[in-house]
Amino acid sequence: MSFTVSFFTSTANPKKLDKSGDITIIGTAKTLHVKHKIDMLNPVFDVDYNSLFLPANYCYIAEFGRYYFCTVATDTAQKMTISCTVDPLYSFASYIENCPCTVVRAELGAPTYIVDNKYPIHQSKYRFQGIDFDASPDFYSGSEHFVLITR
Repeated sequence: MSFTVSFFTSTANPKKLDKSGDITIIGTAKTLHVKHKIDMLNPVFDVDYNSLFLPANYCYIAEFGRYYFCTVATDTAQKMTISCTVDPLYSFASYIENCPCTVVRAELGAPTYIVDNKYPIHQSKYRFQGIDFDASPDFYSGSEHFVLITR
């Protein structure tokens, strides 16, 4: 098995969904014949040595349809080893952008007081308490339900 890899340099924030304006193509290469299994989420493979690929930190594998963060290591004067980790945000950006949803909870900030029927929380039962990570919450027994929001 062999596949085609496009190499890029990326200055994009890894948490950014659309990286199209922040990646620059360096070139394309065919992998050497792969004799072992390839992990689609964290593939490691070899390509023929090309000094143009040395600054690459991002790649796209057409056969997998995914983008990857990558590191390039020179194995010998004739081949390079590429270690990758999938970038799920850019790989599936069109699916994420077209996903109809309502955000009820967020990592930062206070609750929006939108009723979420998946949790047995009544709006009048909110209790706010600041808790340091190394401390235990001062919960008392009862029938209350709690939401823990970390900032």
